[in-house]
Amino acid sequence: MTTRHMFQGVTNAQKSIVEYWKENKAADGRMRRSAVNAGLLRSQLANISIVEIKDSGECRFRLAGSQLRNALGVDARGRRVNDVMNDFSDVYALSIVTALEAGRPVGGVIEHEGELISWLRIPMVGKSGTFSQVLCHDVVLPHESYILDDAPIATNVVRLSAAA
Repeated sequence: MTTRHMFQGVTNAQKSIVEYWKENKAADGRMRRSAVNAGLLRSQLANISIVEIKDSGECRFRLAGSQLRNALGVDARGRRVNDVMNDFSDVYALSIVTALEAGRPVGGVIEHEGELISWLRIPMVGKSGTFSQVLCHDVVLPHESYILDDAPIATNVVRLSAAA
């Protein structure tokens, strides 16, 4: 029997959100959107967004936490991901696709212009029974020491440079 590595989170907040997913996922291993209790995630709501994926492949923000709004300079709710994102649009979209393909939590750390950005994506199943939303958690880390020592990605920080 082979064991498949599953992302556990690189920060304490991510670790607790992944634990929440483990405790609330259905028997088939998938998180139902209806199983998410925002009250239990209250301490992280400023860093949480929910992206809805339409049948056409279009991705729109259903929810955008205040930290994302501060980073973007606009309220992203109801807007297409590519319309509001800056040079992270491609990375953000790729992380959503990766989560949908994996069917389980994915995440990591990106370094951009001297900042470390910890990200987590958890795909969620809608009423149709298919993955239709992704819970996103993004936070700028004040220092590398916020990354957990046992985080599998801690030594694999992806460094981005602004597009020329």
